[in-house]
Amino acid sequence: MLHIEPQYIPIVVINFLIVVFILAKFLFKPLVKAIQERQDSVEDINKKINEEKKKLTELQSEYKDFEECFNLRKKDNEAEINKAAEKYRQEKLDEINADLKKKEAEVLEELRKERIYTAKQFQDDFVELSTSLAEKVINRALSEEEKSNSIDLFLESLEESSISKINNKD
Repeated sequence: MLHIEPQYIPIVVINFLIVVFILAKFLFKPLVKAIQERQDSVEDINKKINEEKKKLTELQSEYKDFEECFNLRKKDNEAEINKAAEKYRQEKLDEINADLKKKEAEVLEELRKERIYTAKQFQDDFVELSTSLAEKVINRALSEEEKSNSIDLFLESLEESSISKINNKD
């Protein structure tokens, strides 16, 4: 154990108090102050972190809302584009169908005219050949007067039948 002489006890106590005062004044206060500043700094940083987290959650919420709105607009735009494309396709199909009908009508008209022309040609050729054949047959079998009457009757009946055939085809 320590042996302190009683006369030195007040000096030791005073020295002890002086050391405690000096330590408190120059060592503990700055140390406590530095610790307190560090703790305040950490608390400020934590507050800023919490504020930034709140801002982040708000921004995430805004982003989700924006993304939903964007997706809805995207779907609407896609629907509008598809509708416009379908309308354009239908218009083009209608134009093509109208052109085809017009060309079909033109071709049918040309065919009708060609058929009429061919029918008239056949009729003329038929009349000519029939007349020639009838003349040859009549020349061999009939007299002049009988020939004349029979040729006239035959030509009239032939013309009537060919006219009625042409009218029926139209």
